[in-house]
Order: sequence, then structure tokens, then C-alpha cells
Amino acid sequence: MQLHLAHKNHEVFAVLFLDSQNRLQAMEELFRGTLSQTSVYPREVVLHALHHRAAAVVLSHNHPAARCNRAAPTKH
Repeated sequence: MQLHLAHKNHEVFAVLFLDSQNRLQAMEELFRGTLSQTSVYPREVVLHALHHRAAAVVLSHNHPAARCNRAAPTKH
């Protein structure tokens, strides 16, 4: 997930859909937001899980606004 979401400049809420043996069936970006927030609708997550006949889901999202740039060391 890190490789998929790390380069995004906006918040993304993604879901991994797993079968009964925890094998990945599908991955979808369900919601997109702004730099600092996204709205998530549980009903939509459930509908997609039912569509994929998922036995389990893994919820994931990124924090693009939290990226840190290392400052140069302070010289005394």
C-alpha cells in the first residue's frame, strides 16, 4: 500500500478485499479528498465488500500533508 499511496498529493482512502484465506481479491481507491482530509462513507465500503464477496477488508489511507522535509543541520 505504501508504494501505491506514497506519491499521491491528496488524501486517498483505499480498501483491500480479501477472501476467507486472506488472499487479496481486489484493491480499490474508494474515496479521494483534499491535501488534509477525505470523507469516508461506511455504506459504500460495505457495498464494495459485498460486491467482491470479501470475507475481510483492510482499510488504508495516506497523509500527504504530513510529509516532512529534512532541514539542514544547524551550524554553530
